[in-house]
Amino acid sequence: MLDLTIPRPRPYQTKHDEAVALAKRYPEVAGYVPARKRRFFDPEPHGMSLFEALILAEKVMYGPPGTLAKAMG
Repeated sequence: MLDLTIPRPRPYQTKHDEAVALAKRYPEVAGYVPARKRRFFDPEPHGMSLFEALILAEKVMYGPPGTLAKAMG
């Protein structure tokens, strides 16, 4: 198991906005974007974890060199 600690600035106001932006870059996941923004008292849709994982993968693949190598030891 790798321990990746990556700083994650939030350029979008909500996770839904971030998911929409990711779906524009990766049309394969567009079907997983929730139909509407979540109200504060609604539970977070399970599909949002897909976008969290996609962001992590982007940061590792396109972030500073050595991040993945450092985590691997």
